[in-house]
Amino acid sequence: MAGAAGGSALVTTAPDLARFLDAVLAGELFQESGSLEEMLAFIDAPDEAGVPYWYGLGMERYVLPGDVEMLGHLGCTAGYCSAVHYLPAQDITVEATINIEDPGSLYFQLLLPALEMLIPELSMLEQPASAGAVYEDPEGRFTLPLIGDWAQVETDGTYALFEVPGLDFNMYVLSVESGDLAAAEEAALRQIDIDPSVLTKTNEAKFGDWTITFYSLGEGQGVTPLCQVEDRVTYCLVATGDEGLTQNPPEHVMMTIQGFTIAGKETALPSTIEDFEAYVNSFVGDLPPGLSIVITLVGDVLYSKGFGVADGPNDMMTEPDTVWLWGSMVK
Repeated sequence: MAGAAGGSALVTTAPDLARFLDAVLAGELFQESGSLEEMLAFIDAPDEAGVPYWYGLGMERYVLPGDVEMLGHLGCTAGYCSAVHYLPAQDITVEATINIEDPGSLYFQLLLPALEMLIPELSMLEQPASAGAVYEDPEGRFTLPLIGDWAQVETDGTYALFEVPGLDFNMYVLSVESGDLAAAEEAALRQIDIDPSVLTKTNEAKFGDWTITFYSLGEGQGVTPLCQVEDRVTYCLVATGDEGLTQNPPEHVMMTIQGFTIAGKETALPSTIEDFEAYVNSFVGDLPPGLSIVITLVGDVLYSKGFGVADGPNDMMTEPDTVWLWGSMVK
């Protein structure tokens, strides 16, 4: 039962989904011992920008910075996203679920920061860019590592522009002398010759220090500015192109965005459970409204907690045993 119908038919709690993956990888759910071997016979399938990725039979494999291997799957359907992954070297399983259909928020706001707290050698905020593939602001105010395949486009010098070869996706990089986020976003759009009045706002979100606004330009085109304010200067990354890509960018684009560093501003990762929960509570309740996360070690639950609202109309808060949809993990 793969696909939308099957994904909506199966439900589970976060701890049970983590136990399910542990049981799959232990070979406990198969009549034939060779079934697991076939699932783990991965095929090299890097994304359009060359980011490493492998796919097996209903199983995905990633290698994160620090050579941290991760096995599992993502599933999104009908307003929900879930992801469960096992890290063989650490014998850790991490499962996260949110009640919004946004895999970017699931991975980059929740699951990966949790892994960074657990695994010292993993830092998603220090991605390895190719030699020399780092954009440095001419005024020395920020740097941006270019992860994956990017090509810089010549501009008039008031902003930088990068495109992803082979994809209808561009990213403008610029700053505006203003501490007013809304006014600075409008000024940034006008600076790159986009008239804000022709845009239709479709959504908004928080991503770390970034405020993200999703716009439709019509005819399948989108505009997504990400802006943050520091010392009365607003820094903006503006994605344009295919609306599907501007709303859900490729993985290497998210890695590039996470590498953006303002000079003199140190990035602080959650280092304790209290720090991590404070970090989660800084964005939960809006996008997403609610989430659950569980961490197991050698099959034993180390951490399990719910955050935010699971069902607003019924005033139901998220708990560790809140039931979520599987989505594509039924594969």
